[in-house]
Amino acid sequence: MLSDTQSTAIQQLIHSFESNNSPGMALGIIHKGAFVFQQCVGLANLEDRIPITSHTVFEVGAMAKQFTAACLALLIEQGKVDLEDNIAPFFPQMPNYGHTIQLQHLVYHTSGLPDYLELAHLKGLGNDAHYDSDFALKLVFSQPHLAFLPGEEERYCNTNYLLIGQIIQSISGLGLRQFAAHHIFDPLKMHQTFFQDNAHEVIPNRAIGYSVSETQHSEVFPAGINVIGDGGLRTSLDDLLQWDQNFYQNKLGQQTESFNRLLLRPGSLNDGTRFDYGFGLILSDYCGMPTQRHGGVFAGFCAEMIRFPNAQLSIICLSNQANMTPWTLVEQVAAIVFDLEPKANSPRNNAWAVDLQPATDLPEELLEQYVGYYDLGAASPLEVIKKEGALLLRYGAEEELLIVPKTSQVFVEPSYNITIKFFNFDSKGAPFLLFKTPEQEIIAAKVLPPNQTIGDLNHYQGNYYCASLKVVYCLFIEDNLLYLSIDFAPAIPLYFSEADFAETGLGIIHFFRDNQNQVNGFWLNTEHIHHLEFKKLHQPQHSHE
Repeated sequence: MLSDTQSTAIQQLIHSFESNNSPGMALGIIHKGAFVFQQCVGLANLEDRIPITSHTVFEVGAMAKQFTAACLALLIEQGKVDLEDNIAPFFPQMPNYGHTIQLQHLVYHTSGLPDYLELAHLKGLGNDAHYDSDFALKLVFSQPHLAFLPGEEERYCNTNYLLIGQIIQSISGLGLRQFAAHHIFDPLKMHQTFFQDNAHEVIPNRAIGYSVSETQHSEVFPAGINVIGDGGLRTSLDDLLQWDQNFYQNKLGQQTESFNRLLLRPGSLNDGTRFDYGFGLILSDYCGMPTQRHGGVFAGFCAEMIRFPNAQLSIICLSNQANMTPWTLVEQVAAIVFDLEPKANSPRNNAWAVDLQPATDLPEELLEQYVGYYDLGAASPLEVIKKEGALLLRYGAEEELLIVPKTSQVFVEPSYNITIKFFNFDSKGAPFLLFKTPEQEIIAAKVLPPNQTIGDLNHYQGNYYCASLKVVYCLFIEDNLLYLSIDFAPAIPLYFSEADFAETGLGIIHFFRDNQNQVNGFWLNTEHIHHLEFKKLHQPQHSHE
């Protein structure tokens, strides 16, 4: 299938990931039932210097959803459940939302339920926290409202597949791990694949997930979340060959073609609008070719598997390096395999063409000119900061992103595919930057630092309690700035856009007041959760008698 030229091009593409001292990846190309290319680079375990192989076991994050959905499809095939079934009987602890949530709403992410991972984050729990499915369910069902009416929107939500896993257990009497092993992994001889329902178990041939520290050193990514269904799957490159081939000749359940057709059936909204999501699979296209794909990111791992059914070809990338982007890599490999690489003289290629090697020895004076705030048209500006001779992007309380110079004007951030180009810093014109991602381009003028002192900040400080999350946020003043802290987590600055409206790394805060115009609480609005209410806790009056 692959020519020598193509194989060489792919090897050159992944050459930058080859190292004897760092995490890495397993990359494979499947064509008509067999691997036509495999390359494993880097270490599965840095401490013991164990190399990655095709049978190294990786966590694959949200890629697990297609396996959870396949388990559900087997129960549907057996007539034990229907997509239009109401999920309420399976969860007596679920609030009465006033609207029926059907099983299909979970499968297609149209339920309106909040994401338990986002709720945990708002409660101050990160990926290194220790909790299980029962805790996640309590978080979800403590929220009294849906984000939208079931079937009205499609909004990706991990809670949906957590609930599907619970429903599978209720119907079959088997935990998701046992059901999947008996009905999917054993029949397909996927002997290294399983749902990990014990975060502390010993796993032969396992890879360790790593993050990258601020000093660019690898660190073990701690993980204690013990929730499966939406994630929690361990698998290997070799095992995924068997799963991939089942989409061409089904060996599961009644071994009919209708099983695979169900997995690949796209979802639709209440108004009939169809969208490109199936049973845990994104049904899309790449350069006009239909694809079936899904990726995942979790606890230092990232993965992507893309299938081109018309060509009977699939590309898989499994990595134990948190800052890798396998979804980009598999598309770059696909461009080589299908001879789709852009021509060197194409206008699109030249518009932002930059040298692949970083620019070095840029004058400190030039970097200092770039430092400052840039108006993206949002509640708070984008900030360019300088640390140890390098430039970084900072937006609100989000993570700082290192940008690498490609020329004296153009800088790139590879993880999120961001390109920054600075303009008018050597002329009398107003300086600005062009912020470019694959989805958008924004012209951002350089502006003065944001006004942090809208009104008297003393009115806002205090403790605020959210009853549905059972968490207290502490707002306090330091160096004339207002900060938010959750327990002992690092404080998050608040950026005011106007009185009573502030942006944080958690979301947008809208303070509300009582009849005496005193701040009485706030609503927190995130991308997916709206009007999460926090009430201000008033300090008791102490007697001086």
